[in-house]
Amino acid sequence: MLRHNAALMINIKDPYAWIVSQFAWQYKKRRRETLGTPQKLPVTFKSNVLRRKVREYNGAYRNWMRLGVDTCIIRYESLFDDLGAALYEPMAKLLGVQPTGPMCEKLPDYDVWTDVGGVDKVYYPERHYFDLLTPTQIRQITDTVAWPLFEGIYEPV
Repeated sequence: MLRHNAALMINIKDPYAWIVSQFAWQYKKRRRETLGTPQKLPVTFKSNVLRRKVREYNGAYRNWMRLGVDTCIIRYESLFDDLGAALYEPMAKLLGVQPTGPMCEKLPDYDVWTDVGGVDKVYYPERHYFDLLTPTQIRQITDTVAWPLFEGIYEPV
């Protein structure tokens, strides 16, 4: 249980990107190659499986946001621009302190995602994960996400 004076930073991923990540992680042979041609998620997934995953997404973030502590939401894709600004400035604001020293300097421009064989740096900011979803899957995700929970953070397409 969190202490009454605890602060919480939640890193949240766009629900469409989260679904792609979940299925890519679960079905590694079908995942997007480093900078190669994207592969669609398997269309053989039953709609109830996809919807169940979206409900897991809703539930996980609903539980985090209901903890009743000071909370700061960090959008996942903001980590690809200026990691220092994305993490340290909101953390300082959340804790009520003035950021000083090297913590506030821009972090080195090291592209961990391509350097270790992950996705390219523009994949999330430019929303390339939509290339991996079929129109039916996009509609199912849109219809299942608890959008009021993410108001001001993400919007349906």
